[in-house]
Amino acid sequence: MAQHDYVIANQSGSAFRADLNNALSATVTGNSGSSAPSTTYAYMIWNDTTSNQRKIRNSANNAWIVLSTLSGGNVFDDDVTFNGASYNLVWDKSDNALEFADNAKCTFGAGPDLSIFHDADSSYIEHTTSGTDLIIDAKSPGDDLILRAADDVEIRVQGNEDAIKCKGDGAVELYYDGSKKIETITSGVRISSGDLELLDNTGSTGRLLLGNGADLQLYHTGSASYIKDAGTGDFNIISNTIQFSNAANDEFLARFVENGAVELYYDGSKKIETFGSGATLTGQLYVNFDASQVSGANFKNANNTGTVIYFSRADGTVTGSISQPTTTSTSFNTSSDYRLKENEVAISDGITRLKTLKPYKFNFKVDPDTTVDGFFAHEVTPAVPEAITGEKDAPIDEKGEGYQQIDYGKLVPLLTAALQEAIAKIETLETKVATLEAK
Repeated sequence: MAQHDYVIANQSGSAFRADLNNALSATVTGNSGSSAPSTTYAYMIWNDTTSNQRKIRNSANNAWIVLSTLSGGNVFDDDVTFNGASYNLVWDKSDNALEFADNAKCTFGAGPDLSIFHDADSSYIEHTTSGTDLIIDAKSPGDDLILRAADDVEIRVQGNEDAIKCKGDGAVELYYDGSKKIETITSGVRISSGDLELLDNTGSTGRLLLGNGADLQLYHTGSASYIKDAGTGDFNIISNTIQFSNAANDEFLARFVENGAVELYYDGSKKIETFGSGATLTGQLYVNFDASQVSGANFKNANNTGTVIYFSRADGTVTGSISQPTTTSTSFNTSSDYRLKENEVAISDGITRLKTLKPYKFNFKVDPDTTVDGFFAHEVTPAVPEAITGEKDAPIDEKGEGYQQIDYGKLVPLLTAALQEAIAKIETLETKVATLEAK
């Protein structure tokens, strides 16, 4: 190691030679020493043995610039520029950054397989080796992989098609074949297009679960479909109109319409419909009743082995019933208990009132081939008004209601009274005849 001021003074031959040798030694060893040379020059080299660094004097000769370590590593203590054919790479000391110009690439691999660059418009991490993967791996347990952008983050696949978009407002969009399928919105999640498919239920998978305790479940087992309410509250379906249809031919099975009506169908034809004042039945009503399978006073009593239908007022008082006393008979019953009645008056003028009735043979217009015996309701009204429902010539509504009806059963008391009056007259005549014959 040697240092010299590189000034050769006038001196004797041997002293001159020694001074020159010292200067050459300092040059050969790069002015190596534990401290800087006492005399310095611009662009002078100094091997600093204390810091193990090779240094060069700057052009102003007022500071040292580190070039490398003495063990072979390069150390740059200022900006360093690498010039390329068209672009350059700069280590900017003041920015503490390695700066690549537009289109200057940082490449990895022999291919190069991986490139990182900016093209004056966008930034790229480009993986070009076919059949291999680009892996971004945060390996340490608990470490997160964070992609952050001032606006959108997009993941695209082959053909530059969208796969995932993380929007600047926080929304996430999922795509398939370039078409958006699912997106998050302010109120939750929306399926933008297509279907939501769940595999067959195997006991623990393939279910759509709603509620903290999976209270509502929707699933298919491979052979049957289920909507299962496993919670403790009500199962409510709310809509203006609810329809159940046959999947094979899209025929209605049942409909629950906006105003509260219920419609039941068979083979696409409506059979039962509820409306404001009750319900309508299209077709026939069959009641198959097995009294042995039913219990309770409302269905069985000492006189009615099996009551099928009860009729009652709004207060619950039963006014009549249709019953099946035996397996081969049906009874139509009207309440007649004395405890339900008051202000009773015997029927009089039975024969007189009966004589006002006009029996006819006739057919109904809808069935011209069938002749029946009966009365006209408006002609019965003066004699037995309680047997008639409706008024003569009343308007007919869209359901065909408004026509007068007659309850023939309510003619029985009048017929009985008239018959009793006739029997009494016959008995009187028989007594008179017997008296005359006795004389």
